[in-house]
Amino acid sequence: MAGVPARHCRLARLIGHRGAPWLCPENSLAGFERAAALGYRWVELDVQASRDGRAFVHHDYEIAAAGGRLLADMDAAELREVRLDEAGTPLPELEEVLVLARRLELGLVVEIKSREGRERRDADATLAALAAGRPANCMVASFQPAALEHVHAAAPELPLALNVMRLAAQAPPEVANIHFAAASAERGAVGRLRDAGYGLYAFTVNERARVAELLAMGAHGVFTDDHALLAETAP
Repeated sequence: MAGVPARHCRLARLIGHRGAPWLCPENSLAGFERAAALGYRWVELDVQASRDGRAFVHHDYEIAAAGGRLLADMDAAELREVRLDEAGTPLPELEEVLVLARRLELGLVVEIKSREGRERRDADATLAALAAGRPANCMVASFQPAALEHVHAAAPELPLALNVMRLAAQAPPEVANIHFAAASAERGAVGRLRDAGYGLYAFTVNERARVAELLAMGAHGVFTDDHALLAETAP
């Protein structure tokens, strides 16, 4: 990635972390629909590629409901049979979430959840799903710079976010946002990166006082599991 100036992709003060996980199974269609009904304007989700290259929405590499098998070792047909809980909640494909998000006018932060060496495979699956149709508000995030490199080369119009556990003095100018672990936040680093034009969003924050502290520090918003904060935080 080279030559693209930083550009803040504006999300919201509060972004639903994997949907509404305290009310519905995380990363589920029901959870994303519930998040929209609660008033979230953006949600975050995790994406991995199946063995045959389909993008599925799931955080852990292993699927507990499939006996701990790796998602990456299962074909799409097998994954479509997985039920995440006793209520029969299915494991969604990214394309299904995109259709739902377009209907609900819900913004998506699509995090590519790659193990080392799988960045291109996971990025390709994500790009294929996004090419079939994405909501007006959508960005791609990852902890893996190689995944972002590949997305940028194939779809330079897509805004990107680099996920980090600790803020550095500098960040790649090609990404729009920096999504960082709240525990590592330092006022100086947040301020410098904000002044450089990046969007600064902290994960994962479930305490009202900490939300206020991070916003005062210069963060633009936070990812949260706690939907109750929606009533207490200005949009």
